[in-house]
Amino acid sequence: MNRHFLILVFLTLCVRGYAFVTSATLEYSAPHPVHMYLNGVEIKNYDSQFSHFNDYALLCSADGSLPLELFKYKQDNILAIHQKGFGGWHEFTNMGVSYRLTVYQSAGAPVVVWSEPGNTKYLHFEPGQPLPAGWEKPGFDDSAWKDSISARMITDYWGWAELPDPAFKGFLGKEGYVPFLSNNKVGAASAGMINLFRSRFRVPYKPGKLALFSAVKQAKQGDKVLVRLIPARDCATMGSLQVSANLPQGLKPVQAPGAAFDQASRRLSWNFPSPSKSLATHIQSVVDNKGFIIPQKAFGPWKANRPPKDYIRNMTSNEYYDSSSFPSGASCWFKMSPPQFKDGPDAPIILSVTFQSQILPRGFNGLVSYSVDYIMFNYSVDGGLSGEMPGQGVNLSKVSGGGPSPDTSRGGPRVPVRGGGALGPEGVNLSKFAGGNGSQNWANGYYDATYDRHWTWADLENLRVSFKAKQVGGRKLDNLLLSCVASVRYYDPKDVAPYFYAEVTEPACKVLNITASLNSLSNDSSATASESIAVNQRLCAPTPMPTATRIPTRVPTPRPGVTPPTPVPTAVPTVVQNLLVNQRPRITEVKSAPEPFRRGGVFLYFTLGGAANVVNFIVYDAAGKAIANVDAGAFGAGKNQIFYDGLADTKKALAPGRYSYEIRARVDNVVESFRGSFSKESDKFQ
Repeated sequence: MNRHFLILVFLTLCVRGYAFVTSATLEYSAPHPVHMYLNGVEIKNYDSQFSHFNDYALLCSADGSLPLELFKYKQDNILAIHQKGFGGWHEFTNMGVSYRLTVYQSAGAPVVVWSEPGNTKYLHFEPGQPLPAGWEKPGFDDSAWKDSISARMITDYWGWAELPDPAFKGFLGKEGYVPFLSNNKVGAASAGMINLFRSRFRVPYKPGKLALFSAVKQAKQGDKVLVRLIPARDCATMGSLQVSANLPQGLKPVQAPGAAFDQASRRLSWNFPSPSKSLATHIQSVVDNKGFIIPQKAFGPWKANRPPKDYIRNMTSNEYYDSSSFPSGASCWFKMSPPQFKDGPDAPIILSVTFQSQILPRGFNGLVSYSVDYIMFNYSVDGGLSGEMPGQGVNLSKVSGGGPSPDTSRGGPRVPVRGGGALGPEGVNLSKFAGGNGSQNWANGYYDATYDRHWTWADLENLRVSFKAKQVGGRKLDNLLLSCVASVRYYDPKDVAPYFYAEVTEPACKVLNITASLNSLSNDSSATASESIAVNQRLCAPTPMPTATRIPTRVPTPRPGVTPPTPVPTAVPTVVQNLLVNQRPRITEVKSAPEPFRRGGVFLYFTLGGAANVVNFIVYDAAGKAIANVDAGAFGAGKNQIFYDGLADTKKALAPGRYSYEIRARVDNVVESFRGSFSKESDKFQ
């Protein structure tokens, strides 16, 4: 890859004014299993079949469980949820669902969708009643559905999990919680009952641009030109991406890796299922342990088969709880495994970073009114143990049924308030547990760190995480930690920036126009671009000079006996002399870029004082021998450029070193020249 591509990618990514989805999180809690759909597609997640009565679970774009390509632009989006009451011991529990969908954008405040009566419609079905076909799809008519009902159940012995959110007000002006929704105010249900919910929202979208780049602006018949197509960064959120280029007559594709060519339409097309990818780093070693028991049991990737305890199969209780344990007050810093990428001009771009951990808080305060220990999370990217978040970190455990308010810390624009604002530097409380059964089930202690910083691969290389149990009540029981992973979403611009070589077959002087387009079948988004290449400019007919109209001169008749004066030649005015001089193709403002250059080639920028019929570019070796001669064609007055591919006339690439060059510009019999030098260095991207 050459520097011109990297520079163009940088400019493409940094253009202001785009607005598109960059990441998303969906937090939800439900005392009965739920099925969730985004725009008619069921969101796949390993624990979607299980209830989350005591905690909030997470779907996120970082690990791919909430695919960004499912979000629709230019139309309504629908988050649809199906919940069914189970029999058995579930008959005496209540039925409800709570969720907060946060959609972050490249510009502007995030879009937030809460489970609140004013925004969510529902239908209630008794056992055996048929469900309407297509109820989960965007086009379904839900105008006859009812507004959802806010439900709540808190007792000294039991309660639903609570997700604090400043968008809602609690008792005596305190911060409230995201509501639970049901078919009645207490969420009473029986086996077989079904509730359907639908929330409607829109995502603003201003598409990015598609860059179409040709290194050669002028060519002649038989030349091969290289053209690259580079989508803007919003392509990373698209699915079923198609990039295409339409070639005019006179350009014949000779090499187009991965492309299909339709001869009838003269169209090259490339298909990319999903530009973005995910990776996960995990706990690799212990850095500083203060009270954790067998911390090595938290090493390694996410541990499968840890559903709520009522659903475990083929696993004993000892196996289910086999993990690292830590009492209240204990803490430990862990080193995370490094990613496979390094920072550099060729590195993929990080889109989002989300921490997820398998934790089980088990401390509680008393015999009746339950609450759990606060599991405080922090991380460091500089190899130190001070942490990126002030204080003791972010609280990863939820509290309901009593106990003091959990600590808070900064967290960036992650929990917006009503009106499009965001929390200030004090951050957000991420506790997610209810009392009672908090000592029974494994849960996901999550933290979205995407907008804490501009993440680099060096940050992930040096990443460390810490966990600390903070005492709430009087009884101290060991909390459990099974794993911690950092889910990273990224994409590589090279993967979606195809290129092709085309041969000039046009024999005449002409300007060939290439058009390109980008289309996403998933998001209904598109972009276009065009590029022109002037070919065979030497064959162009010269612009005819205007013919001056001759006015007959009246010669006076001499009078008899008078001798007429001898004519004296009129001198050319100084202004005209200067004009003739300034029309010479003087070569000024010459520079090469990049300097030094690599395998991709080098641009020569120069200014001509007047039009030139022919411009030649000649390269000399250290001995002064001409090793490359490029006939660049005709150029007009003003700023111009020549692209040199770094090849000698023998078609071999120049060896690294210093070379001199000459630019010659000819108009009729007048020749101007300029001498300069440039360097080539070894290619680091072989």
